[in-house]
Amino acid sequence: MLIPEILYQISYAICHQLPDRSFFVYEEQLPLCARCTGIYLGMFIAFSFYFFTKVLKNKKHIQPPALGINILSIFFILLMAIQAVTSLYINYPLDKEMRFITGILFGFSLPWYLLITIHYSKRFKYKNEEILNYKEYLLLSLITLASATLFLLKIPSILYIIAYLSAIGLLVFIFLINLSLLILTTDLTKKLRKISLGYLIIFSIILSLIEIFSLNLLHSVIL
Repeated sequence: MLIPEILYQISYAICHQLPDRSFFVYEEQLPLCARCTGIYLGMFIAFSFYFFTKVLKNKKHIQPPALGINILSIFFILLMAIQAVTSLYINYPLDKEMRFITGILFGFSLPWYLLITIHYSKRFKYKNEEILNYKEYLLLSLITLASATLFLLKIPSILYIIAYLSAIGLLVFIFLINLSLLILTTDLTKKLRKISLGYLIIFSIILSLIEIFSLNLLHSVIL
């Protein structure tokens, strides 16, 4: 068994893990279903792209992406929602593949709006510029397309790697949601604003672990 049990436990917190909606490597099921694999792989790609193009260059932009990117992002987000609803009534050919594709399009479109909320903090000096321009979006799209193509080739070694990357994407997403909430909450007063970002990061990690454990337990109780 090449995929450790901890990845299944992390994924179980938010994913149904139904076998008929999941991909397999040989006889080993991936930790996340097809749609969730796509969503959190897309988020991993977006967060990694953000890290290398913004964080390492200390760029903090607070404006949403360019108008055309916003339109495409909204379309991709709605596309997954529509596919999720219609799949309850329509049996699509290559259903798992479609779930993965609409998931990854959703996943790489959403994180930018979460990252903007973090940048709005009074703790940071930010630029009133777009967080993602057309050139960056094109590069990000090509990386996402290449990743999706590699996954759909179903090469065992690639599937194992993506199993890890999608789980990391899930963890980073939960962590950043908690971090953004803590930053926005502590920004409300000058006294709380004095809490260092390092402490907020530690609190966010602890909160994320508690949430994953609680959701995992709740999932088990419901089922």
